[in-house]
Amino acid sequence: MDIISYHISDEDIKEIEEVLRKLITSIGIDIAVVGDEGGRLIAYLPLGDGSHHIAERFCVVSASVLGALDQIDNLVQSKMNFFTEGLASAIYIKISPRKFFISVKFSKGVMLGTVKLFVDKAMKELEPIFQQIRERSNNKFPGLKFDMLEI
Repeated sequence: MDIISYHISDEDIKEIEEVLRKLITSIGIDIAVVGDEGGRLIAYLPLGDGSHHIAERFCVVSASVLGALDQIDNLVQSKMNFFTEGLASAIYIKISPRKFFISVKFSKGVMLGTVKLFVDKAMKELEPIFQQIRERSNNKFPGLKFDMLEI
């Protein structure tokens, strides 16, 4: 059973997309998504033909990676990000304490340090939005706890 433990308003999505817009224009990122622990796509940029399908797949794969990391958390001690590099591009995922994440794909010509810096800045801007979203949900679901892959 899949329970969504929060409600995101249109205003929340606009604010999230504005942060992603600043991130995308600051450095050469191919795609940026914001998702939750269940792999649900909340927002993404850039918009374009077929990009929604790609963003959904990217979000689900990112959440799957985070779910796997959650299972080995005792080895890496409180993971907060993930990075992997391919032949032509790389992926960096930053995890929010509120169980949301930003995942970005970028070309190898973009420096990882720059990506980390700007994604960290974006996460700091998004954190108050994520906090409001979770606080609204706590009022609707008192006593329920939703942790990534909680059994």
